Amino acid sequence: MSKASIISIANMLFLSLLMACAYWGVLSFDAVLPYRWHKFLHLAGVVVFLGNVILGPLWVVLSFKTEKIDTIKFTFKTLQEFDIYITAPSVAMVVINGLYMGNVFGGVANSDWLKHSVFSLLVLWFMIVPILLVQDKMGKLIANGDFQSKAFNGLKKEWMAAGLFSFLPIVYICYMMVFKSID
Repeated sequence: MSKASIISIANMLFLSLLMACAYWGVLSFDAVLPYRWHKFLHLAGVVVFLGNVILGPLWVVLSFKTEKIDTIKFTFKTLQEFDIYITAPSVAMVVINGLYMGNVFGGVANSDWLKHSVFSLLVLWFMIVPILLVQDKMGKLIANGDFQSKAFNGLKKEWMAAGLFSFLPIVYICYMMVFKSID
């Protein structure tokens, strides 16, 4: 398994643990900063995360069209580096600051929109693990210069389809955050 996949999975497990602790009241997420700062950090994390999960795969797909192995290797390596240094930290910013802000609304366990969002995030992470595994297989084939085989094309289609499908929980979470009911 690649370093990017290991870090991504470890990040998802750690954040899942934090969300479970928030849900069951094991950890208190009383604001350590003013609410506006948590909101700013949360939204900054969302913007960086969404930008990376939309543009990163797009760059990779566009690199496939060049059919130049050096371009594909560089782009794919860059995608994995971004997963380590941009995606994982931005997801942590979103979740951790979201937990602090959620406390203002009664916490995860007491807000339906927060429960739905946390559950959707867990669904997203279950969807991402197979994508990471396919991405690792693709990376090995790319490293060997084998990006035009049937095996690679099958993995590429699987990666693209699963990646597009994984946007459903992201869209739902964004909807819940924007149109939440704070009764």
